[in-house]
Order: sequence, then C-alpha cells, then structure tokens
Amino acid sequence: MQRLFGLFLLPEVCPDSWHLNLTKVDGSDKVVDLFESKTSNRDGIRLHNSAGCVCLDKETKTIEACIAPTLAGWAMLLAPILSVLQSNEIFVMHSAAFVDHKCRGFIFPGNHSSGKTTITLTALRIGCSIVADDILLFRLEGQSIRFLPFLSVLSVEDGNPTKKLIEVLNYYPKEVFQPITNPQFVLFPRITAEARTTAEMITDRRELFRLLLRNVMIPDEVTQRPRLLKILWELAGRASAYRLFLGQDHRSSPSVLNELLEKMEGVGL
Repeated sequence: MQRLFGLFLLPEVCPDSWHLNLTKVDGSDKVVDLFESKTSNRDGIRLHNSAGCVCLDKETKTIEACIAPTLAGWAMLLAPILSVLQSNEIFVMHSAAFVDHKCRGFIFPGNHSSGKTTITLTALRIGCSIVADDILLFRLEGQSIRFLPFLSVLSVEDGNPTKKLIEVLNYYPKEVFQPITNPQFVLFPRITAEARTTAEMITDRRELFRLLLRNVMIPDEVTQRPRLLKILWELAGRASAYRLFLGQDHRSSPSVLNELLEKMEGVGL
C-alpha cells in the first residue's frame, strides 16, 4: 500500500510530505454508504462506516486508516488522498484515459456503468498505453493541461474486466504509465443495446464544459474551485469531443473501437 500511495502522488509531488499509516480490519465487500459518518474541520476530515475508519490530519500531514481489504475500504482510503491532491491543485475527474499508437491522448469521462472499464480493457488489447481506468488526475502547468497516471482497481480475469482491491503494479508494468498533455479527444461513453458502435460530435463548447463539470470532484477548498473551472473551460476549447455509443459489436471485436478512433481528427493543439 505504501507503493500505491507513492504512485498516487506522481509525478513531482513528494510522497514524503504526507504519511500514510495503514492497518486492516475484517469486513465484507458489500456496498456501504461512504459517508455514513463524516466530520470535517479546517485541520482535516474523519470518515467512518462498516468498512473502517480514515482520519486525515492536515496539521501533522498524516492519514490514519484502519480499513477492510475490500472495495468499500479502498474507497474510504481514496477519499482523503484525493482531498490532499486537490489542495495541491491536482484535480480529480471520474474518467478513463489512454494514449494510442499515434501518441494521441483520449479521455473518457463517465459515471459508473458507462463503459470506462470496457474501454480500458479494449485499449490494452489494441496496444494503447493506459493512463487511468476510473479516476483521472489533472492540473494546469503553464499553458498546458496535464493528465497524470493513476490506475486504481481494474483487473482482468479470463479476459473479462473486473474491479477489486489489487496491487496495481503487479498487474501493470510501470511502462504503461504515461501522462497526457492537452488531450486531443474527449469521449463520453455509454453502453447501448444497439448493434453498432457509433459516435456523435459535440460542437458546443458550453455543453462540453457542462459535461466535464458533471464528472469532476469539486474541491473542498473554495479557493481552488476557480482554478478547476478555468482548466475545464480551457479543455472544452481545445479538444474534439464526442458522445460514444458502445454497441454490441464492440463486445465481440476490440478492432471496432480502434477503427472508429482512427477516423477521428483532432483540432490540432
């Protein structure tokens, strides 16, 4: 877990500036209310439910976690870590992301069951470099928007994508991690019952901005929110955007998505 905590803070954020003290408790992998009990103040936050307890202390820069080794416990641990990142102007988007063989950056914002895991598995099969499978970190660097590597809980068993608590570096070599600067494409996936996979272009910058805003974590610190909005507005003006409707043909052949992405042309950054 210490390796994972260090990975969350890459690149250029020193993991030694914060300390993670982790212990485990017995628990089940059932869905629980993440904020069954939550208290917060200027010095930190405390989360508590049946998956365990996590306390973040800003004064001592320490995260104390006693969690069940399940997805529910994993979510408990992620919440304060992501809060720390946002306080350092590294923001959080619910999104998958990869880089294709042409070095083009694609991000796929979406909620649960939208198809992000399916897309990530397909990207691996067609030789892409994965940046994120579910949670995407990003920040403004000068005039560039940089999306940082973050693999969370994706696993592949018998060719099927599953989500569970794993040591990600045992499943993915470090070589797959690479950041994206100014991604050329933003695609909003949706799994459909249609036979064919199709895409519909989004041409309105304001509409794209609103769609991006729906898929980001709003920072607890009010002073960070204008910077987040600035980044999203800049991204909405730079990237080509599409709604991606994943049909049944996508399940049977990974090449379907590859052929569709090949036809897309970026705006030229």
